Amino acid sequence: MKTITWTSTAKAKWPYYLMVAFTVHAVFQGIFVAWWLGLLMFLNSLLILLSVSIRVAISAKGVTVYYSQLPRPRKQIPIENIKHVEAIDIEPCEYGGWGYRGSMKACGSSAVVIRKGEGLKLQLHDTNTFVVTVDDAAKGAATLNELLVRQD
Repeated sequence: MKTITWTSTAKAKWPYYLMVAFTVHAVFQGIFVAWWLGLLMFLNSLLILLSVSIRVAISAKGVTVYYSQLPRPRKQIPIENIKHVEAIDIEPCEYGGWGYRGSMKACGSSAVVIRKGEGLKLQLHDTNTFVVTVDDAAKGAATLNELLVRQD
């Protein structure tokens, strides 16, 4: 039996601009106010890198979302929890803006939105939904649906 996997990424441009602004501000804070405040602002600019890109991996184990190509933090959804998946067009305003939005436990849905555009919408068996921005979402949805059919 052939192993089926799929991986894709999504990148946002706006965090780069924000990071540059934070870094410039950090330099001015460090020079004119206090060195420790400049350092703190610079560290904040590095944290913005976590929102620059995501990678979505689909395998027989399920769906895993990695932030900025780092091994952690990550969001994992086991395949046995997934009922259906579809490719959708994501508008950030529909999910409350950019970033990690919602809560599976409190709201019944969550989303990882880093830009406007295509993405995946996972309907889970417990009626929760998970949405993630990713390039080539149609192929990802087809891959995951094929894995779901094989699982049954």
